[in-house]
Amino acid sequence: MFLPFTNITTALASVGLPVMHPTGLASRSAMPVPPYPLTNSTVNTFPANLTISTNGECSGSQTCIGSTFGESCSEWGYCGPSNDTAYSGAGCQSMFGICSSSNSTSSGNSSTSAVPTIGNATITSSVSQSTANSSSMVSSTPVTSTTASSTSASTSASSSTTSSSSASTPASAPSYSYAPTSSTAAAPSASPSGKSGSNQPSDQYTQFVGTGSPSEGWPEQSAWTPFETLFEMNRQIMSDSCTQWNVPNDSDSEINDIKSAILAVASSSSIDARFILAITLQESNGCLRAPKTTSVDGIVNPGLLQTFQGSAMCNSGSATAPADVKTPCPASTIHDMISQGTMGTTPGGMSLKYALDKSGATDVSKYYKAARIYNSGSIASSGLLQDGVATHCYSSDIVNRLLGWSLGPSKCTLNAS
Repeated sequence: MFLPFTNITTALASVGLPVMHPTGLASRSAMPVPPYPLTNSTVNTFPANLTISTNGECSGSQTCIGSTFGESCSEWGYCGPSNDTAYSGAGCQSMFGICSSSNSTSSGNSSTSAVPTIGNATITSSVSQSTANSSSMVSSTPVTSTTASSTSASTSASSSTTSSSSASTPASAPSYSYAPTSSTAAAPSASPSGKSGSNQPSDQYTQFVGTGSPSEGWPEQSAWTPFETLFEMNRQIMSDSCTQWNVPNDSDSEINDIKSAILAVASSSSIDARFILAITLQESNGCLRAPKTTSVDGIVNPGLLQTFQGSAMCNSGSATAPADVKTPCPASTIHDMISQGTMGTTPGGMSLKYALDKSGATDVSKYYKAARIYNSGSIASSGLLQDGVATHCYSSDIVNRLLGWSLGPSKCTLNAS
């Protein structure tokens, strides 16, 4: 929940909130072969037992050093050229590649508490997770947006859809955004709105900025993809979502239990089932055995929605040390994961309901504002959903999931601005 980490293997020590968020399993395009020019760069001591990345992803057990994708590991867990600041700049994971010396995310701060451990290294964060949902499994370094589109709340949503089949590997992925991916999916046939009438995954992505108002181009609820279609578009993603943590993937029956739980909780809470599904995908890609994340003050955020102080989980371990892994994950536990993330576990604790109430909006923008609140605990004073700490692309990613984006990495560039 709170500041979802786009990569559970990294915690941020540069802000006052921990940013934990899910990592994507995006298919990747080949990058130029190293070596790359190394200017003002440093190489950290790397964890033991790392293997060279073969799919362009890094962190966890894979390093970019020696890979054909590039030798820098971006904040989102993707390898790229060390002379490209999108990879070696702000948020670069120095435990898994080469970073610019002034911008790397380090793990050696002895004044901080450990988040996950990898090999013989401990990744730390000095952030207190008391108000925001920063447990999603992808780490995101807070950056002040410098894009022209973020300077005014009245800025219209800008479209930045580019072909994912020809683009080079992005430095960032949607939110633990796990970047949705399916290497075996049929070619997307969705229209720009993301509603194709079929259950095939879609790589359609439009970057949204602003306050979440329809007057700025953010979609009305009627434009969202129907729940049944949306769920089936993401079924393959859910079925492969646990591979990265070396725990069993969701079975068909377990995925059906996720669907039933979402519909049941949506009915009892009056919160749109599609919104619950979108947040679930953003936080864990639907992996029932996703590892928990723990803040520096000991708050545990487990399960499908990386729930603040949640108790329902089918893996009580970390990304590198699974524990009490339940296979199958009981239907009752699945229901509790969805219920706790949606309705909360403590009065005033982060949940989808709390975030919706805190948004103060009554139109569809309440969902887009709530997504940002669930991610970071609050909305920046500018009112712009891409501003502030945590994952700047979070609300944009959620909107695109609601419209049907379910294939390929996020094309949002706000995290790298």
